[in-house]
Amino acid sequence: MKKISLFIVAFLMSVSFASAQYFVGGSLNFNATGGKSESNGTSVDRPSTTQFSFHPKGGIFHSEKLMFGAELSFSIKKDKTPEDPATGDPETIKRTTGFGISPFARYYAFKMGKFSLFGQGQLNLSTSSTKEESGGTTTDGPTINKIGFSVFPGISYNINEKIELEARINGVDFGINRRVYKQDVAGNEVKEINTDFGFGANLDNIVTTGNITVGAIIKF
Repeated sequence: MKKISLFIVAFLMSVSFASAQYFVGGSLNFNATGGKSESNGTSVDRPSTTQFSFHPKGGIFHSEKLMFGAELSFSIKKDKTPEDPATGDPETIKRTTGFGISPFARYYAFKMGKFSLFGQGQLNLSTSSTKEESGGTTTDGPTINKIGFSVFPGISYNINEKIELEARINGVDFGINRRVYKQDVAGNEVKEINTDFGFGANLDNIVTTGNITVGAIIKF
C-alpha cells in the first residue's frame, strides 16, 4: 500500500511538472575603473578596480499564480594599488571571489490585463573570500558567509507569451540576515557574527531608478 501511495504521488508530480512552464533570466556585468594622475610632467598610476559578476536564474511556473525558482551569483573583483615611489609601499593586489544561491517563491496576487502584482520571498545564501598580494607575499583575507531571508513586492508586464518584464519595488521590504566573518590572525581564528533585521516602507521617490529595478524573464 505504501509503495502504491508513493507511486501515485510521484506520478502526480511528474504530470504537474510536465505541464508546467519554465523560465530563465539573469544578468551579466563587467566594469573597470582606473587612470593616471599627472603633475609637473610626472605620471602616476591611480588605484584601479576590475569587477565581473554573473547572475543566472531559472525556474518553473507551477500554475498561473505560483512560481518557483533559484538565482545563482558569481563574482570576481580585483583591486590594484600601484607602487608608491614616495613612501616605498609596494604594489598591492586584492582579489575577492564570491558565490551565492537564492531559491525563491513568487505569488501573483492580482492581474489586470498584461500587468500583474506579485509578492516574492527568497532565501539568500552566499560566501566570499579574499586574497591579498603585496611585496611578493600572499595573505589570505577574511571569509564572509551570509544567510538571509527577504520578502518584497513587485510588478510584471507580459510583452507576449514568451517574454515578461518584471520590476522589484524596494520601497517595501522585510528581511533577516546573519553574517559570519572569519579570519586567521597570527594563527588564531577570529570570528564575528552579525544579525540584522529590517522592515521598511518608503513611499518617497518611489519611481526613481534607485527604488525600482526592471528586468525580464523568458518563458519556454
